[in-house]
Amino acid sequence: TIGRMYGFLQQSLVQLVLAEENGTLLLEAIQKELLKYLPTDSQGSGEKAVADFFKHYDDAFSMRMLSAVAQALQLAEDECLRQAGVFAIDTFIDNGYLSIMRSLGKDFFTFLGNLDSMHDNFLGSFPKMKPPSFKPVRNEDGTTTLHYRSSRSVLGPYTASLIRTTAKRLFELDIEVEHVIRKGFNRADHDEFTLHMPDEAYPAEEATTETFTGTLALEPGTVDVLFPWHFAFDESLVVQSVGPCLAKRLNINPVGSQVRDLMFIQRPLECKFDFEDFKKREGTPYQFALKEEVIKATEESVCFEGSLDDDRSDTSGFSSADTCPFSRRSSAGSAGTNGTVDMRRAMAKVKKNVVQLHGEVVPAGELLLFAGVPAIKSLSHMKAQGVAMTELPVHSHGREMMLGTMMQSLSASQANKAAAKLRDLSDDRSAADRERALTGELLYKILPPVIADALAKGEKAPAETFPACTVLFSDIVGFTTISGSVPPEEVMTMLNELFAKFDELTTIHGVYKVETVGDAYVVSCGAPELADDHAERMCNFAIDMVRAASTVISPLDGEALQIRCGLHSGAVMSGVVGAVRPRYCLFGDTVNVASRMESTGLPASIQISYRVVRALPDPSLFEIATRGRIAVKGKGAMKTFLLLGLSGSLDPPLWPKLPEDDSKTVEVWQSATPEIPGSQGVDLAPHGRVATSPRPLSRARLSESNLKMHEKRLSTVPGSFSSRKTCFATGLSRKPSGADFSSGSSRWPSPNAVLEEASAFSQI
Repeated sequence: TIGRMYGFLQQSLVQLVLAEENGTLLLEAIQKELLKYLPTDSQGSGEKAVADFFKHYDDAFSMRMLSAVAQALQLAEDECLRQAGVFAIDTFIDNGYLSIMRSLGKDFFTFLGNLDSMHDNFLGSFPKMKPPSFKPVRNEDGTTTLHYRSSRSVLGPYTASLIRTTAKRLFELDIEVEHVIRKGFNRADHDEFTLHMPDEAYPAEEATTETFTGTLALEPGTVDVLFPWHFAFDESLVVQSVGPCLAKRLNINPVGSQVRDLMFIQRPLECKFDFEDFKKREGTPYQFALKEEVIKATEESVCFEGSLDDDRSDTSGFSSADTCPFSRRSSAGSAGTNGTVDMRRAMAKVKKNVVQLHGEVVPAGELLLFAGVPAIKSLSHMKAQGVAMTELPVHSHGREMMLGTMMQSLSASQANKAAAKLRDLSDDRSAADRERALTGELLYKILPPVIADALAKGEKAPAETFPACTVLFSDIVGFTTISGSVPPEEVMTMLNELFAKFDELTTIHGVYKVETVGDAYVVSCGAPELADDHAERMCNFAIDMVRAASTVISPLDGEALQIRCGLHSGAVMSGVVGAVRPRYCLFGDTVNVASRMESTGLPASIQISYRVVRALPDPSLFEIATRGRIAVKGKGAMKTFLLLGLSGSLDPPLWPKLPEDDSKTVEVWQSATPEIPGSQGVDLAPHGRVATSPRPLSRARLSESNLKMHEKRLSTVPGSFSSRKTCFATGLSRKPSGADFSSGSSRWPSPNAVLEEASAFSQI
């Protein structure tokens, strides 16, 4: 059969895990693994599901949890139990049992001797508990041997640590606990510990005081009234006297029978039917259970308000010539044998309707007398045993204890239900908190923190103006063709890969992703958070953005993606638009111009306005080429520039990649002007390294034959890039570092030289 135990061990294991530096994460992983082994109706969430103090777990689950914790902490199971035992005392204290434990004795030795009594009283709160047994024996050498009996053979290391920690916490004693015998080894039926304790751990010798005693002879009838459930036996274990309440439940004459033929010993676990052993255990609580074969069969139910018959001599129907000194019942002796019954086997044979007696065995002349009352755990248990309230002697407080036990059991049951409801509420609250956290996290990903905080509080998001901001627009070259030619799944995969790279770059460069619309990706810097270096950040972001796009492959032709980027700086306004699916939007001329910079830009290049150049704190950090004046809708002709990269960078400049088409005119510049930047009063010298063309060149027609001749000619120039088939005019722009058409110096060819070459070959 599979044993079961309450969650004492489980809670200790949980505390052991939480004591680790990463204990919370470890515990979550352990809980996730263990929850699948719990019944569906027992599965809560979190720690309470797998380690509820009042929950009854089968041993298979308990051992599985022990194994999981030991594996997580990389400990042997015995060592795991030993360390968990250190936290066991805290488990009981946290659940409100400190005052009960302190009441067990003024010294540690007495405390150990009273543990069994505490466990007996716990049966009201823990009716399914299989309580262990502790028997301390003081040795002549000053040590104490503690006999520990449990239905489980693995808890020895746990118990050893619990004993040591309890002595320290409750009695401020440092003791040594030596596990000398382990249950299951060499046929040992229980664990034994040798305790090395100081004198303070033992009862202090009390001063001798004068006592006043007298002689009191009790009539047999008086004994029956005071002890209606008693029985007395002689040295041969032959029953000499039986109380009326016990006698009327037996189908044989108990007087003269062997006591071991009438009942089992349930507690103490190791106790034998031995007269001398009984005498040594004076003051030890006992629990006996009648054997089924000696119980009188009856269909009568006992009324709770019923009373005993006044003529107790007739209640049993037994008689004898010899009179017992404790009862009107008589006895005859016979020899008996010793025996021992393990509580597990005894309890397995005991049904609910079998009377169980709890009390003590005390000397009474040459006899031993058991004085006790039925061990009733609950109202249903009392009814099953057929015990009436009036059958419990008044002086024993049995009635009060029975009612108290039932109230305690009821209170524990109600507490468990309340705890279960609280646990459910806690689980619901935790789930709501997790959902709220996920919602908040998503909200912060979609909206700026200031806006998200306002919306979370139910407030109206404020509109703001930012005087200095740089806005970037980008789109994918040929996206319309791609989206119309390949399956949607492949398009989405491509966009996810591309935008994931862009998202990572926004974090690196400290810019804000405003939105994505189709293949367009909009970014700002300086809004919603102010930044003095907004233009520099955005230029760095744009450079990395174009290079990152070239690492993504188009599902249409397997070529690297190309994007166009446009930047403009100026003032913007921002705010949240819409009540349903609200969006954070930027407004103003700066946004419109940035969009035009992208739409009029060239493939695989970054087009920036003059305002961006002026907004750079140090334009010399970048390579910038003049594109000339272009027509911008709503703005007329605007002078624009190409951002080629960082100055001194080993990466190739980001020259535009113009499409190859033998039948169409390739527009290199849309509206180039003859003026050099600065010729109209604009001085660009302090604004970066600007490459310019010395004369206008609006169009160049390059046939396939012209391109081949051009490549052939370039191949004769040292450091040429013909092997890579790269040319600014043709769009094949990956030029090797160090190419210089005139001197072979380690500089890239200027746009002037490339344009002159392209112009010359266009006239061939």
